[in-house]
Amino acid sequence: RVAIYLPMIPEIVIAMLACARIGAVHSVIFGGFSAQAICDRIQDADVVLDLMIHDLGCVLDLLGVNVRFLEILSAHGSGLKPSMVDTAVAVLRTKNCMITLQANRKSHLRHREFILHTQNFSYFLNFISQQVSVYRNNQLMSQTNHPWLPPLEHEISHFIECARNPEKQPLTSGMKASVTMKYVEAIQKRIYQS
Repeated sequence: RVAIYLPMIPEIVIAMLACARIGAVHSVIFGGFSAQAICDRIQDADVVLDLMIHDLGCVLDLLGVNVRFLEILSAHGSGLKPSMVDTAVAVLRTKNCMITLQANRKSHLRHREFILHTQNFSYFLNFISQQVSVYRNNQLMSQTNHPWLPPLEHEISHFIECARNPEKQPLTSGMKASVTMKYVEAIQKRIYQS
């Protein structure tokens, strides 16, 4: 998520186009707002838009062409304010697997987990601990810890590289970002209606 806080100068257009090019969710904040108004606008995105959108991107990468069969079975969330979801769970299904996405951004122990179940295998990915576990018929087959790379630092450095070099390909294509946003909006709609 990117917040652009600039006065009305040409660089604001460049920053917006760079965000659109790499598929980054962004909001533009006029340079005349107070510190509290800026804070409110930056924190306005709920946990689904803030964290779960990246997990949905992983789902789309894993499913490939099967994404057209992706169906949202349920989505639930809660927050300290009625208009802000800070904890969310979404369950999705395709023809061959079930997917559970969990995200919590407000507790002292932040939580982000992606679980994919197929007929014989289960894959657990904890984004906070960077741990991947693979089970076959409920037996642990492998468990690996990946070195933790702060995702925001990685995204910002890649964002800058893409903005500077038109030859550099963004992490997310515009088409993938569009499909991901469609599912994010559907999950948010279910959460806010329940």
